[in-house]
Amino acid sequence: MNIDRDILLFFNNGGSEALDPVIMLLTTSWVWIPLYLVLILYILRRYPRRAAFTIIAFAIVCVLCTAGVNELLVKPLVARPRPLFSADLQGLLRLVDGFRPSGYSFFSSHAANTSTLAVFLILVLRRWWIMVILVAYSLINCYTRLYLGAHYPSDILIGLSAGIFVAVNVYSFGKKKYFP
Repeated sequence: MNIDRDILLFFNNGGSEALDPVIMLLTTSWVWIPLYLVLILYILRRYPRRAAFTIIAFAIVCVLCTAGVNELLVKPLVARPRPLFSADLQGLLRLVDGFRPSGYSFFSSHAANTSTLAVFLILVLRRWWIMVILVAYSLINCYTRLYLGAHYPSDILIGLSAGIFVAVNVYSFGKKKYFP
């Protein structure tokens, strides 16, 4: 029994043609631009300019760290094929709207980038409604990757863990000196 494979098949095969376009929309980065703008505006209105720009800069550093380490180091070294290209899953995964992501599967950059941004901003901003929105944002992104067969669940879990690790460490580095 392969739990990673079974969970992936559950999420991928549990989809429907009616939900496919919504998932395709939610997995793109540009659909989240309004959320990013709202967060930036909230930070700019709530904090003095210098503190606001520092928070935004550190949030960008979090994403650059997870994306850089993953894309430049981890994915090329591990070189795990995406589930959609795995021989043992051919014919078992639903292909959604011709979706064929490039690159490697391990670990999920979507999971890492969304979780690092979410956790960092939750730690800095400390508002329950922001936590709810950002956790939902990260989990929706993770769900879309399973639904589309782009990642195994372990890719998602490691990506989430990497993102949380980076966010907590970046926050810890700057909390006394930079964050109000």
